[in-house]
Amino acid sequence: MNRFYRSFQGRSEAGRGRRLGLLFRSLSSERDSSLVENLRLESFKGPVISASKRALLDEKLVDFFKRNYDRVEEELGDSLGKASFNMFRRDLLGIDSRVLRRVGRLHLSDVERMLKDPHTQHDEVFFDGMMRHARIFFKSSFEESVRNKFVADLRQPHQLYPEARSKKRKIIYHHGPTNSGKTYTAMEALKKSKNGVYAGPLRLLALECFERLNRAGVYASLLTGQEIKEVPFATHTSCTVEMMSVTEEYEVVVIDEIQLIGDPDRGSSWTRVLLGANAKEIHVCGDGTAVELVKQLADICGDEFEDHSYVRRTPLTVKEESLEGKLTNLKRGDALIAFRRQDLFRLKHDIERTTNLKCCVIYGSLPPETRARQAKFFNDPDGAFDVLVATDAIGMGLNLNIGRVIFSTLVKKSRDVGMQKVSAPHVRQIAGRAGRDGTEYANGEATCLEAEDMDYFLEAMGQPPVPLEKAGIVPTFEQMEDFASHYPNSMSLAVLLDKFVAVHRVEKNFRLCSPRMNDFMIIADMMEEVSLEFFFSHEFGVTYTFRVH
Repeated sequence: MNRFYRSFQGRSEAGRGRRLGLLFRSLSSERDSSLVENLRLESFKGPVISASKRALLDEKLVDFFKRNYDRVEEELGDSLGKASFNMFRRDLLGIDSRVLRRVGRLHLSDVERMLKDPHTQHDEVFFDGMMRHARIFFKSSFEESVRNKFVADLRQPHQLYPEARSKKRKIIYHHGPTNSGKTYTAMEALKKSKNGVYAGPLRLLALECFERLNRAGVYASLLTGQEIKEVPFATHTSCTVEMMSVTEEYEVVVIDEIQLIGDPDRGSSWTRVLLGANAKEIHVCGDGTAVELVKQLADICGDEFEDHSYVRRTPLTVKEESLEGKLTNLKRGDALIAFRRQDLFRLKHDIERTTNLKCCVIYGSLPPETRARQAKFFNDPDGAFDVLVATDAIGMGLNLNIGRVIFSTLVKKSRDVGMQKVSAPHVRQIAGRAGRDGTEYANGEATCLEAEDMDYFLEAMGQPPVPLEKAGIVPTFEQMEDFASHYPNSMSLAVLLDKFVAVHRVEKNFRLCSPRMNDFMIIADMMEEVSLEFFFSHEFGVTYTFRVH
């Protein structure tokens, strides 16, 4: 029996854990199946197998681990899987008759048979032995891993919404480019319903639909993360996606910009309302990239699915020439796009200083009443304002009379990687706001301010859309509460979230919204000095992280 194995005999689990502490931490430093322990085979001098056979057995073990790493990680997690494998490997390489019964209940004849044919794989034998080591030497960690896999299981998110599952719903997908009438069709169905809700990506859009419904004589209330307007006798609601109720019953639901279901940051909000909407009829609007994904989710839910395709009602010309960096080339009806608020006001100042044009400004965090006034000023054909300076917020359905969209830059700051190019789908969506049926700008144009941006702009406009494969998802409060119940009350929410992220499981159609969960963990970490019950800590974190729109 080798010295390493003897050192574990008679020790408590805590003692064994300390003995393996350094190994365990080094193995968990990164997720890489090649991180197996470098062993000196000459140190193993058991009386049963020769050095050459021991080398062959070690090669088989390492190949097994690399080949089955995904399976090991699925069962035990990254750190525990590596530690269990390396202990199993040590025991098997230092094998003698006294150790055999401990190593996965192997017999000497099993080992000899493994070594006779170097090309035969013995994955199940090795896997069973490794799992036995995990249960023996890491008992509490093994039991915690099994328990966590059960409570952190996100593989059937549609079952979290019993009200929706009790109905045979009909999902109608309206897809097409901007200015194609897809959202108009869905809104007409909403207006005709006895009660319903519109859920959009921006509070500006929610406000616009709130005003549109009330102008049409459909009493509607407004609900966003920053504003609530309750209208007496309202039968409808216009809200941001994060604020939509999945328990209240509706006749018709409209979910706008459904392609954001694949967004790594906010995608979980669209997944929640699509799977959980308690309605007979659900209209989803967006481009065509999410058609197959939404159809798959409808099948999972047992819902009926229809898709309606639309074409653009007005032409859009992609210009091959830039404005050569000259603001004097701007004209009435232009929309100049920037991605930082300070750039908007700098451009506004420069335009009004160097030309006779007057500018309106629109950006996402602009107060709704101010945004409405700015849009009204710009849309007025007889008004005093000529040019709109705006962020990409205008790309999501705001009704503006834009003749030409001009990008001042195609670089945008990302929370994850700093400055990066605006994605091709986002470029196409913003450019598509040019041209509006029934106005003097029916024929839209799109280009760039600077010549250096034209190559990427033309490439982005010409790229075919890429279908989405995964919908974003995050755990619900009930799932986190169940997960927390298995740990001491003193454990912080930040630590619980970190543990949940490490062991969660999802189906192939879903992925965890990691940026959102990272934000949640940062907020939870900041709250550690404040003594709050789990419910209040979780609600504060969710409110700040998920309902800011």
